[in-house]
Amino acid sequence: MVTLDQSLAVNVVEAHVGDNVEIRCDIMGEPQPPAIKWTRFNVDLNTVNIPNMKVFSDGSLYLTNVQLSFSGNYTCQAVNNPLVKQVHILHTIVPPLVSVSPRFQWEPIGGLATIDCRYESFEDTVSIEWYKNEELLLGTNARTVIMNNATRVQIGQLTRTDTGAYSCRVTDKRPADTPNGPTGT
Repeated sequence: MVTLDQSLAVNVVEAHVGDNVEIRCDIMGEPQPPAIKWTRFNVDLNTVNIPNMKVFSDGSLYLTNVQLSFSGNYTCQAVNNPLVKQVHILHTIVPPLVSVSPRFQWEPIGGLATIDCRYESFEDTVSIEWYKNEELLLGTNARTVIMNNATRVQIGQLTRTDTGAYSCRVTDKRPADTPNGPTGT
């Protein structure tokens, strides 16, 4: 007899680009575990040689060096009972691309410096933090203003102590029960 707990019929798997991921098939069998077949786009993954994808004899699917193109549905099913199947939805998390401009800036003492953080992200919501020499800028003070949803920092009445390497860190906002999103600087 082949069974699958229906609460496990659909499983969401998250992986960052470059990760290795093992996806386990939760189909059970009595008196022995059933033979498992994996498919993606109706292609039998057990019989084709696809780089970065391997089906193991224990019924698990192993993906190496995950890429955005790996996103999608992977289905495992019992060979002797194809009606018992489990769908795994792989969501690939791509780190945001981040740049700070201008890369170099020289302003006179007493002047104004403006630095912009430009980013591209596949995620809908991100958080942005600014750093000076790897130390977090804690927000607005009399001379430093973080504005435009944190994509710009302005420092007025410049002094020598304002000299340094400024960077922005963009982090995908993920729910508390998922791993932290990637960052870029």
